[in-house]
Amino acid sequence: MPRAIAATYESDPLLSALLRLSSRHGPTHAMQPLPGPELAANRLRENGIAFVVLNRDTASHGLTEYAERILPLRLLVTNGDRSLYVVTGRD
Repeated sequence: MPRAIAATYESDPLLSALLRLSSRHGPTHAMQPLPGPELAANRLRENGIAFVVLNRDTASHGLTEYAERILPLRLLVTNGDRSLYVVTGRD
């Protein structure tokens, strides 16, 4: 990933958390607190994110748990190892 994009992602509390949770090698630095439901919902809305795809075969346990328990998502469809969610509360 280009450094400028990585820097932008790292400056966003939700996107940086998702990147940390998505790392194949685990966090490369001390794990910071993950955004709670309200902040996560606000950041999804502010970032214009309407859909999330979760690859259950490659996603870490932490990422799966965070997506299913904290993020305001509603499952639309599962196909093989991938699940498509819509972000709720985007009024």
